[in-house]
Amino acid sequence: LSVVAVREPDPVEYVDIECQPAAISVDCNNVQLTPLKLKALHRSGADAALLDVFWRLHVQSAGKDLGTADSPGASSEWEYYLPSDKWGNADSVIVEAYRDSAREPLLAQKRASIVRQNPSPFPVEGGWKPLPFKYKNGEYFLDKDKG
Repeated sequence: LSVVAVREPDPVEYVDIECQPAAISVDCNNVQLTPLKLKALHRSGADAALLDVFWRLHVQSAGKDLGTADSPGASSEWEYYLPSDKWGNADSVIVEAYRDSAREPLLAQKRASIVRQNPSPFPVEGGWKPLPFKYKNGEYFLDKDKG
C-alpha cells in the first residue's frame, strides 16, 4: 500500500443516467401512466452537464430480452412509453447510453423496474363476445345457462 500526496487531484469524470420515475408504473392492462424520462449527464466532480447520447432500451423479463427500442437520434433527454400491446410480462428495462449511432462505445447503463397493478375483477354485461371484441384484464362474464 502506498500513499502519495497530491496537491490538486483531477476530479472523477463519468457519464450518468437519471431516470424519472425510478420505476415504471403500468396499470393492469399494461398501459404506462407516465413516461420514463431519461437524462444523460457528464459528471466531473460536483459539476454536471447535459450530454447528447444515443439511447437503447432492453425490455426484459426474468433476465431475458423481450425486445429493444432505440432513440431516433442523439439527445441529452428522451421520454419513452412501453407499448401497451406487447411485453406484458416484462419486469425491468435496461437503459443504455452510447456515443454514436452504431451504439458503440457504451457510456452508461441503468436498470429501471416495472411495477404492475393487479387487475380488479368486475363483471361484464351479457354473454361471451367473439372476436374482434377484446376483454380487458380482470373482466369476466357469467354464463346464464351454467350459472
